[in-house]
Amino acid sequence: AGLREAVDALHQGLADERFTRDAAALFRLRIRLAGLALQAVGLELQASGGRAYLRDQAPDFDRR
Repeated sequence: AGLREAVDALHQGLADERFTRDAAALFRLRIRLAGLALQAVGLELQASGGRAYLRDQAPDFDRR
């Protein structure tokens, strides 16, 4: 739900050109999206456990 809201806010801000007038709004949205990405990686790590750190078990997890 949070991701959907952030994507909708991004689309709305692009459509009404809010970000050209208020750059801080864009940066707040970017911080919000980065937080959501961090939560997603954390949840993936919790679901995978220590196995996520083994290269042959979870390829590319260390890159995320």
